[in-house]
Amino acid sequence: MRSIYTRRDQSARQCTSSLLRTEVGTSVWSCTSAGRLLKKLLFLAQVGLLLAACRGRDTDCLEFLDSHALRFPTHHVQGLALTDDAYYVSSVDREGEQGWLFQIDRGSLSLQTTKELTKGALIHPGGIHQDGAYLWIPNAEYDRDGPTEILKVDPQTLEMVGSFVVDDHIGLVASDGVGRLYGANWDSLSFYVWDWDGTLIEKVDSPTRVKYQDCGFQDPLLVCGGQKSRKRGAIDFIDPESWTLVDSIAVGETGRGHSLAHEGLSLSGETVYLLPEDGPDSEILLYRLCRAPRVWYDDDLRPSQ
Repeated sequence: MRSIYTRRDQSARQCTSSLLRTEVGTSVWSCTSAGRLLKKLLFLAQVGLLLAACRGRDTDCLEFLDSHALRFPTHHVQGLALTDDAYYVSSVDREGEQGWLFQIDRGSLSLQTTKELTKGALIHPGGIHQDGAYLWIPNAEYDRDGPTEILKVDPQTLEMVGSFVVDDHIGLVASDGVGRLYGANWDSLSFYVWDWDGTLIEKVDSPTRVKYQDCGFQDPLLVCGGQKSRKRGAIDFIDPESWTLVDSIAVGETGRGHSLAHEGLSLSGETVYLLPEDGPDSEILLYRLCRAPRVWYDDDLRPSQ
């Protein structure tokens, strides 16, 4: 951990130095004698602000790896899922009142398949999840009190192989891969648990006040990304048995000023894939988790390898 934070501090200092050369220059030190002290104090204050801004671009415990630009109209992005070969992005075209699912080749980043999900007033697919067998997609009305159809989709053909309806706006779903499906409603006020046929097992209040946008499942935990505010986001690790928050990683913000956890999130091992911004110029950002969730340090809860 020490070396990670040392690198972050060095990065912040380099960023600050660059910003100062660009925004402050040498004019501060060419002041007249009478105003030099005041200017110096203002300069030091600005250094502090710039250092804080630079640190804000880093994260609590995420190491940047790469970015993948999506060169097609992504509209208002919602969820992100992946397989070994493909990325999947759910999206809403608010002007056209249409819901979309995009299948993207992970090697070339070319758009392979576009599937419209619109079904009457159901135009709002949310956070999605691929559990190794199926791709799960909530498709709702653009209404916080409207219904949602939960879609079970073949990730190869993108054909629907099952569905059920929930009388609430479900903004995200995640599957444990063995028969349980988790979901959260608008602003994540409540979490739901169903079996794969849609039978409700339980509905509980969220253990946090974070507005989750997308979740994954890394046994035995739900891993959810969302917003505490417009610029403050988090990746939270939630125990779905006790419904307690067991760990939380603060995330930084994008160049456009959005939280990195603003929209899509997916995981593969210790790599986190984030899709925070709408098109044009949407990017999938890859980060490495610097540590496992704290709960996994308990041998009884550590996932099998």
